[in-house]
Amino acid sequence: MNKSSFLADMKFMLALAFALSAIMSISAYLARKSGSLTTKTLEAALTLTGQSLSPLNEENKKAFEQTFAQIQGGKTPVWRFLNMENVLLLEASGNGMWGLIRLVMLFDTVENRILGVQVVEQNETSGLGGLIAEKPFLSKFTGMMAQNTVELAAMPIEEHQFDAISGATVSCKAVERIINEALRTVRSL
Repeated sequence: MNKSSFLADMKFMLALAFALSAIMSISAYLARKSGSLTTKTLEAALTLTGQSLSPLNEENKKAFEQTFAQIQGGKTPVWRFLNMENVLLLEASGNGMWGLIRLVMLFDTVENRILGVQVVEQNETSGLGGLIAEKPFLSKFTGMMAQNTVELAAMPIEEHQFDAISGATVSCKAVERIINEALRTVRSL
């Protein structure tokens, strides 16, 4: 293989990767913009509310629609829990270290508490930033007071603070930004 052939192949692969990345990004953006309910969002929402996931099908989608009413679409879709008017389900996203992080959060507007968080999508480093999707990290948010914001802190002493995963500070800061954006959405309703 000569040098010019190698460079031509590399340029082609780079252009192809860029085109596929653009198509995937546009598809994800349009799905979020329309406020459509994805399978992963449905699964995370049902997990947070303790409903059965098996099998994940149209029946479960109907159960979701009988449990939640969408009150806002767009970048941060919001649904109201019909059994408890003060509980909202929000889907929010933002950039992490290596790509998009999308999460679903259940929030009590009367007590200003996060009732639960589930990661729907993430592309962080396995074993480091990828740990943001694991129960030990996500459980830090369950019951957390979030009157205004949540805050990453080296020594969390207040109800709205949490500590990072060692070696994954950037990913944890991204989760902090995403949750705080969702909280701003709640305040604007």
